[in-house]
Amino acid sequence: MRILGVLFDLNGVLVDSLNLHAQAWSKALTMNKHPISKEELRSHSQFGKYGGVELVKLLNQDISDNLAQKIEEDYEKEYRGLAEKHLKSFPDAEETLKHLDGMGLKLGVIANDKRETIEKDLAKVGLKDYFEVLTGLDEVKKGKPSPEMIVLACKRLFMKPYHAFVIGDSTSEMIAAKQVLSLSIGVTTGACTAEELKEAGAQFIVDKLIEIVPIIERFG
Repeated sequence: MRILGVLFDLNGVLVDSLNLHAQAWSKALTMNKHPISKEELRSHSQFGKYGGVELVKLLNQDISDNLAQKIEEDYEKEYRGLAEKHLKSFPDAEETLKHLDGMGLKLGVIANDKRETIEKDLAKVGLKDYFEVLTGLDEVKKGKPSPEMIVLACKRLFMKPYHAFVIGDSTSEMIAAKQVLSLSIGVTTGACTAEELKEAGAQFIVDKLIEIVPIIERFG
């Protein structure tokens, strides 16, 4: 099978942001009288796999939809402030993207964040121009592990999902990729362990992002 494009998750894959997200969610939840520490969030089984209101409801099912929306809005404000000061890409992210771009592959991002957040984060770390397509949580009915983002991103890139590699740090990307026959590579720099990624369907596992390049070259 010939690969035409590569779809990346954002957090824990391209940018080292999970601690910033945990800090922002912790502040937003605490502000709204549902305190949870950054450490508790990082250890929660659903953190890094879901986003937005869905994550809030998974953290506490007793929270109403209206309050969950308010918490998400507060989180977005907190996260933006933290990201503008502290967000960094992983050291090998740009080198990896340069290699793939040089191979003539189409590159896209699929992340459980709003599209505006994806754009701002990539611009902040200087990676935005490598991507033809950015697909966010606010552009689909369901975020990952639903495959909707993969399908939409591939449609925008004029290719089928089975011509794409999906790169992610959580089980959500692996499950989504499997549903639409995309190849998948799990990266152990974020939310999940190698064992968790493999169990969720990852066909390859790497410890550094740059290690995806020789794998993808096999399918060029």
